[in-house]
Amino acid sequence: MGQIHDLTAFENERITTFYQLAELLNNIWDTDELLSKSLELTIQLLNAERGAIILYSDKDQSFEVKVSRGIEQETSQDAIAISRQVLTDVVKSDSPLVIEDTRKDPRFTKSRSVIMYNILSVLCVPLKTKDRLIGTVYLDHRGLPAVFSREDADFLKAFANLIATAIEKSELYVRANEEIFQLKEVLHRTYEYPEIIGKSMKMQEVFNTVEKVASSKTGVLILGENGTGKEVIANLIHNRSPRRDGPFIKVNCAALPETLLESELFGIEQKTATGVGFRKGKFELADSGTIFLDEIGDMSLSVQAKVLRAIEEKEFERVGGQRSIKVDVRVISATNMDLHKKIEEGSFRKDLYFRLNPIVVTIPPLRERKEDIPFLIEYFLRKFSEENSNSVKVTKRIIDALREYSWPGNVRELEHLIESATLLSEDGSFPEKLLPKEARKTKTMISLDRYGKLEEVMSFVEKKKILYSLDKNRWNQSKAAKELGISEPTLRRRIKEYKIKKPKKIQSS
Repeated sequence: MGQIHDLTAFENERITTFYQLAELLNNIWDTDELLSKSLELTIQLLNAERGAIILYSDKDQSFEVKVSRGIEQETSQDAIAISRQVLTDVVKSDSPLVIEDTRKDPRFTKSRSVIMYNILSVLCVPLKTKDRLIGTVYLDHRGLPAVFSREDADFLKAFANLIATAIEKSELYVRANEEIFQLKEVLHRTYEYPEIIGKSMKMQEVFNTVEKVASSKTGVLILGENGTGKEVIANLIHNRSPRRDGPFIKVNCAALPETLLESELFGIEQKTATGVGFRKGKFELADSGTIFLDEIGDMSLSVQAKVLRAIEEKEFERVGGQRSIKVDVRVISATNMDLHKKIEEGSFRKDLYFRLNPIVVTIPPLRERKEDIPFLIEYFLRKFSEENSNSVKVTKRIIDALREYSWPGNVRELEHLIESATLLSEDGSFPEKLLPKEARKTKTMISLDRYGKLEEVMSFVEKKKILYSLDKNRWNQSKAAKELGISEPTLRRRIKEYKIKKPKKIQSS
């Protein structure tokens, strides 16, 4: 009867330990704390004197003592050697290592720690999940042999499987948090400057470049078509730079003639221009901050020379003045022009170009990042619905049509379209008459109920299909007719009926 009572107490103790470990798994996400408490439970339960949890790295096939209790450097090295052997045995036979007396085991005759610290009992089991080996749990006892039994090894093996699962869960938790942080960073960059909302890969590349260059002192040249958001990118770079607390001064070089641009940039001394008194220039106002030279390609050669000196020597004179004024300014410039071509033509200084473009940021046109269009529409709808106190709903069909439109005016054109819609809508729906002509044609292809009778729509679709087939077959009418499933005479009749003309490039070839 006593034996049954003892067995039940023994089982209860181990069940209690499993409950304690389950509690750890539920409440502790930090790997180091989890391993530390797991090791304490293990040492206590199995009457070990000391122990360690050793993790294995697949990457470089190395071992690291992650947590330990009472283990010296020499023992750590031997424990790693034992762990290496245990993991090798696990791959072969899935067996833990139980040493009742190291004095009688030939594997330990040369072990420094066994000899130095009189280690007699050793137990080492693998930490593994279903898919991978993570490491080992190592226990030992000095002075007493046969402390660990085969039953202890089986229990610890099951215990170690739970620990391994907890480690894997903790790693997943850490990785998920890192991914969430990265996603928040992306969303932060995406929505901090809504005018350049961009979830597309091309815009993410722009944001990544901005993040890298913002902290530097060098100049930045922003390239992009009109309406792509060059000024907003310049502002973003400034606001993420160490100069964020300094001024951000914008100059539109295309908006002023040469004489006025020079005084705008460098200022005027008293009484040097009729009716105009002393005035500081934009370079002076931008001291300790950033100056943004928009449309730099429109600047005259004489003004370019003075801008070059201001950048190189960090000084200039006001118009009509002789005193040099020192400034500390970061220059960000932008253009929609091909500056290489202007250099070849002699209308842009090569030395200034190289001063302006240590770093180039190219903003893609809206037609190359159409996946951003729905998000831009949503932003502008929110913005202008609030400003104009008029809520407008944009259907999926309208969004599809706008996605297929080429947007020559880029984001600025889309912004003006949505603003007009919120101003002119009378029933809360998007006024389709505001759609650009090209977008209306696209809309016709996907809507049969709003843009004319069925016959008109079918004719439009048929014409597009014939054009596509002719282009694909390089205007070989026999091949095109066969692809379309009609006779050649029918195809020729349709070409005449729809007034389809053969492109000059095809005619000449």
